Amino acid sequence: MRTSEAQPPADTTVKARRRCRAALWWTIGFYITTSPLRYYEYIIYSYLPSPFYDWGPTILIILTLATEGYTIYLAIRYFRLSLLQGIYPFIVITIAHFILSSTDPYETNIKSYCSIFRDEREYLVKAYCAKTLSLQKTYCDHCFVLPPEWKHLAVADGIVEITCDYDRQTGLFLTVRGLLDAWHGLMYQSDASAPDAPNIADAYEITKIEKNWYYVNH
Repeated sequence: MRTSEAQPPADTTVKARRRCRAALWWTIGFYITTSPLRYYEYIIYSYLPSPFYDWGPTILIILTLATEGYTIYLAIRYFRLSLLQGIYPFIVITIAHFILSSTDPYETNIKSYCSIFRDEREYLVKAYCAKTLSLQKTYCDHCFVLPPEWKHLAVADGIVEITCDYDRQTGLFLTVRGLLDAWHGLMYQSDASAPDAPNIADAYEITKIEKNWYYVNH
């Protein structure tokens, strides 16, 4: 009678090391490759067609979760063979995720996106309020969709909200349009005062970036 032969422990150990090592290098390479998107996401997507921004962040999240999930799966599957070979992918994920999560979104991404196009945004608001520039209205009286040559100023569908009062000019350039009423944006106040509009004042977070400019997280 033939009996099934169990896989030699040595072969299992070699296989475990090979897979964990591959997961380790894939994880390191993945984070290095995608780090520009994490820290300069808005600048990069502003130069690409809008579908890239519509789908890019979602695909990046899926790939990140898949990478982390696979390394955790390997750690669980091969945990009994050797503590190190099963746990080091998990350690790498934990460290990398901690570093990325500890970075405030506006520190690198929002601030760089604000500064690189600051003059263009201010010109657009001033030109519209001076009635030397016309814009196409969208879903409200003060909301406009930017023409193709200006859409990089508001990466979320090229939507900007401009208000022209006698003592203040205001421009809100959307960077994220989330579910329901959630959104993020860069706000320009010509008089450098803090945003006090009813739909802005109750925002989750209002951070001053530089003179006349604020990051609004609603």
